[in-house]
Amino acid sequence: KKLKNVDAEQVITDLFLKINNLIQIDKKNHDLINESSLENKQFMQKLSERFPSLTNNELKFCVYYKLDFSSKEISLLENITEGSARVYKTKIKTKMNIGKESILNTYLKSI
Repeated sequence: KKLKNVDAEQVITDLFLKINNLIQIDKKNHDLINESSLENKQFMQKLSERFPSLTNNELKFCVYYKLDFSSKEISLLENITEGSARVYKTKIKTKMNIGKESILNTYLKSI
């Protein structure tokens, strides 16, 4: 029984931490999106014109990366794995012809 109680306590603790992380990310997301909604739309339009091969999802991810969201934060927001968020980042860099050594966030902020 002790083992089951410890497992249950660990599950509850893990859930609490995940919920708390989601709440913090949601607050950050809400504040940033409200502050820069028009700016983000204009940014996505610029990107779309310069890089027409980017999909709508990739454009959205570019906004996240420009706002300095981590792959973990993006994965929680989009309900995908952290690995999938990193794959998106790699695909975006490839479509934009950005070298592996370049930092996507910095590049996006310069646009």
